[in-house]
Amino acid sequence: RRPPQSTLFPYTTLFRSEGSNLRQVTDLIDGACQPDWSPDGQRLVFTSPCNRRQDSYRNSSLYLINLDGSGLTPLVSMPGGDYDPAWSPDGKTIAFTSLRDGNSPHIYLYDLSSNQVQRLTSPNSSDRRAAWSPDGTQIACESTALGKPQIWVMKANGSERREFSILDEQPDYAPTWSRDANVIYYSQGSSLSYIIARRTNQPGANEVRIGERVKTVLNISPAPDDFWLVFESWSDGNHDIFIMSRTGANLTRLTNEPGMDLDPVWQPIP
Repeated sequence: RRPPQSTLFPYTTLFRSEGSNLRQVTDLIDGACQPDWSPDGQRLVFTSPCNRRQDSYRNSSLYLINLDGSGLTPLVSMPGGDYDPAWSPDGKTIAFTSLRDGNSPHIYLYDLSSNQVQRLTSPNSSDRRAAWSPDGTQIACESTALGKPQIWVMKANGSERREFSILDEQPDYAPTWSRDANVIYYSQGSSLSYIIARRTNQPGANEVRIGERVKTVLNISPAPDDFWLVFESWSDGNHDIFIMSRTGANLTRLTNEPGMDLDPVWQPIP
């Protein structure tokens, strides 16, 4: 149900969960990536320019577009670079990463009704890749508050920040919530990264590694039924989209294009 990218410059495409019906949505000359769905599944927010996989996208902006490719609209921006968009469950706000205040990334909130922006995270750490809890009351993100990338959780207004992943030798990054909010998935490892699942409703829960047959994993997205996970991986030399169950079973490659396929995210069911 959603995106790869491709050839010289990435563009946003749609496809079914079994990999069929590939359909291009964007056609910007500078490329498009990092799409995220509106809660009703009818619009997308994405990042451009985007000509390859990067940790940060300097001089980029965020855009909205309808499911059929119409209604392309840039969001109000500032110099620096806006990227990593995440649409809130109520549809009113987009959380994103920005370099508008300097070289360190911070998380901001964009109010779609007023086009006003406010910074959510502290200037004393690098924070990026915001992920909303399903009820919209919390945000998980990647933060260097304790020196190395870790998953942190805070309230949607930025208060009550707390570390979530276990601080050790391996970096943690790119969090996403399960649909029932009982688990946060994230990538762990500096080179060959794995999918980690950790329960949110159990104090002191262990980090559980899943899908050990696939390595170098990023951008995990749970299906609406919470049973399937879609993600990108490039451990075998090809950068493609994969799907497997939340237990790590039934690993299947969905794309096999010559270029890079990245940033998958499952279309919500209204």
